[in-house]
Parts: sequence; structure tokens; C-alpha cells
Amino acid sequence: MDISGILLFTAVVLVIVIAFVQIYNYGSRPFNLFTSYGIPGPKPHMYFGNLDSFSKPRFLAEQEWYQKYGKIIGYYFGRTPNLMVADREMLKYVMSTNFANFRNRPFVVPTDDFTELFLMNAKDDKWKFLRTLMMAAFSTKKLRDNSVLINRCVQQLRDNVANIATTTNKDFPANHYFSSYTMDVIAATGFGIEVDSQKNPNHPFAVHAKRLFKGGVLQYLIGITFVFPFLWSWVKAYIIVTGARKHRDFFAKICADTIVYRRQNPDIVPTKDILQTMLEAQKNCETTNKEKILSDKQIIAQSTMFLLAAYENTANTLAFLSYNLALHQDAQDKVYEEIRTVIGKEPATFENIQQLKYLDMCLSETLRIYPVSPRTDRTVTEDIEILGWTIPKKVNLVIPIYSIHHDPDIWPQPEKFDPERFSKENSAKHAPYSYLPFGAGPRMCMGTRFTQLEIKMAIVEILRNYRLVPSTRTEIPVKLMENYLLSPANEIWLSVEKR
Repeated sequence: MDISGILLFTAVVLVIVIAFVQIYNYGSRPFNLFTSYGIPGPKPHMYFGNLDSFSKPRFLAEQEWYQKYGKIIGYYFGRTPNLMVADREMLKYVMSTNFANFRNRPFVVPTDDFTELFLMNAKDDKWKFLRTLMMAAFSTKKLRDNSVLINRCVQQLRDNVANIATTTNKDFPANHYFSSYTMDVIAATGFGIEVDSQKNPNHPFAVHAKRLFKGGVLQYLIGITFVFPFLWSWVKAYIIVTGARKHRDFFAKICADTIVYRRQNPDIVPTKDILQTMLEAQKNCETTNKEKILSDKQIIAQSTMFLLAAYENTANTLAFLSYNLALHQDAQDKVYEEIRTVIGKEPATFENIQQLKYLDMCLSETLRIYPVSPRTDRTVTEDIEILGWTIPKKVNLVIPIYSIHHDPDIWPQPEKFDPERFSKENSAKHAPYSYLPFGAGPRMCMGTRFTQLEIKMAIVEILRNYRLVPSTRTEIPVKLMENYLLSPANEIWLSVEKR
């Protein structure tokens, strides 16, 4: 072989070696982070981290690690390092004491320029600005106003249940009926629109909303981006080409059209929905705070986010609560007697709903067993040492709500439905940060009272007219799935009996 052949051969070998080194480095580079800090956890695999463990729902994998490794665990969601923290003293630092270092949330899925405006995705001062403005939408006065709108939807739900009670088997898929109810509530309180999807399931508002929550092939494509982040631009192109984004854009257009209509018709007094609250906040910003202006695009984003956050989550919680009451007739009887004694035949209102203490206990216990958000996440802005542990910056800090709620050392017999855990006396004994269905600290869910009001008003109207009982098709126990949020894998079938 002459010198040119030797040089060519050497160059080819060198290119191959460099390529293999780069491939190896890319595949293994992030996976020594936690071992370098002495943080225990499952062994990751090249490229995929611990994704192989998520053949089962992620919350179950986290629960197994929680039991095996303790309350500080490092694992890798694809290439992304996740530090799971369940120690309650550390949670106090993360969620309250040192909130400034953990104030932001990582993007749960890759975002675009629209979803980055969502309050849940906003960061630092932008988050603080938006949250301050949106808090007005969930004030006590607004909740009183909304209770009137919710009551209209409750009456429609009552009519649907009445129809079910006249059928032969008297059973119904609770998820389906309650998602229609929560859709009507969101349309009325968020957008000022009367949809009545309970009677008209083919209303475009309902159709687009339901398709928004179907994962399909898209959720797997999004999962791939956690292993190969550079593919997100391709996945985003797929979303646009296949029309998967059109369902979200449908609601954005409704918001935009409603804004234009209300500005062109200032003499028409709109309902006090969330969209109108933000329009009023925008006007107030223009006159009092020239430096921080709430744009139309931000308003549209928050209204769309409200739909995403409140639709399926609330329906699932209402279905889980109904399931628990159907399986525990003693608890249902106590709720019924409380309703009969406190409210009687009067309409449910924001005020009298607050007096239903045992119903509140049942809802709290349901949210403990079935937290719709099985975890909440934070980003770490800088290395920090807490209780002897060094938390490295730029990791996703995971708070495993489901695992904490099912820890037998905190909650004896955690799978048992026991509303007495939340009696006044027992609630006083709960350790801080052991119950987190809505998070905690400055970044906790601000729609907590709204969600609880919507659920309780529905249960009151159902139970004072009907008894919930298991159906022959009721799945016991409920099989759970997770598509970022906790939900039943199948329909929750229940039956009703006229009281």
C-alpha cells in the first residue's frame, strides 16, 4: 500500500473512531450526574436513561423506587436528570422556604411560542405577573358569581341522571357524563358560552376538547424527544401537518373572536367569566402600569390553559369520588344526611356548600388516593445544599405526590378509603407536606376552590335525589393509567337508584 492509501485508510479509521466516541459520549454523557453526588437510584441505560421502567405507569415506577431507595432518588427520563424528593423537611425548603431557587417548572412536554405563555409554563417575573392578575378570577366574589353559572350546568346533569334512573339497568359511564358536565362548566365560567354538551355531545366545543386529550401516536413521538431533543422540530412539524394542533387552536380562536366581539359591543354586559376578568385586568394595566401590559395573546393562552387544566382533571376526580361513595354506602349515607340537614331542598350555593364538612372529608380522601397530578416538578436555578444533600442545578426536581399519598408510614392502610383521616381532629395531626393534591407554597394550584365547588355542587344535586351504587360493570379496583395526569384506564361504571 502506497503512502496515499495509508493516509486514506488512517483518515477513515480516525473518522470511524471519532464517530463512535461521539455516539458513545452522547449516549452516556448525562448519566453519571447522580452517582457523582452520591444520590441513589435505578441504574440508567445509554441513551434511554430509565425509560424502560415506564412500561408501567410512571407513578408506579416512582412508587417502587420510593420504597426501594428512600426519599431522595435520582433517575433519568430519557436524557433528562430527575431528582425525586419526598422528604418532607426538604419539601418545605423547596416549596416554601427557598422558593426563589425552585420557583420555575420545567416544560412537561416540548412547547411552542403559544404554550410557553401558559401560566403553568411561565417563569420568574412573567409567572409572578400573570399569577397576580389571574388570582382575581378565583376570588371569593368571582366564585359566588360562578356558582350561579355552575348551578345551571348542575341542573342539566340532574336531568341526565334522572333519565338514567328510568332505564332498565340504571347504569352509566361516570367519566363520560361528568366530562360533559365539566365541559359545560368551563364553557360557561371560562368563555361565557352555553354549550350544553350533556345534551349535545357533538357540539364542536365538546368534540375538539375530547380530541385534545387523546394521546395516540403523538404521545410516543413526544416521548422520543426526551431521548433525542433535536427531533422536536420534526415532531412539531408532524403536529402541524396532521392537524393535531387544530383542536387547541380551535379554542384559541374562540377566545380571540370573543375578545373582538366584546370590544365591538361595549354596551352588552358580558358574563363575569374568566376571559372577562382578564380583559378587565388588561384595561387596568394599561392605565396603572405602563411597563407591564397583558397582551391579547397572553389572555388567549390563559383561557386555553384553563380549559386544559380544568376539564378532564375535574371530571376524573368527580368520577373517583362517586366511585368511592358507591362502594362505601356508610360514607354516602353520612353525606346524604349532611346535605339533607344543612341544605335541604334549597339550591346549592357557594355559602352553604362550605358547611358540608363530611363531604369535604370524602373529597379530600379521594384526592389523597387518586391525586390527578401524580407529581409536580420544579427546576433548580443553582447548586444548593439542603439537609446534607447537594441538589445540582438544572435538574428537574420531582415531587412524587402519588408516592407520598400512598406511603404507609404517613397514611396507614393507604389504599383504604377512610374520610375520617380528614376530620378536624385528625387533620390537625397531619405532618406538613404529606398531603399535596394541589401542590403547596406560592406555586400551588390557584383553582383549588373553584374545582372543589364544581365537584361538590354536582354531588349534592345527585345524592339528594339518587343513591349511587356499583354496577355489574364496575371495575374493582379501578385500573389507573397516566398520560402525564392520573386517570382511570377504563370507564367507571356506576348505577343510580331513586331515593
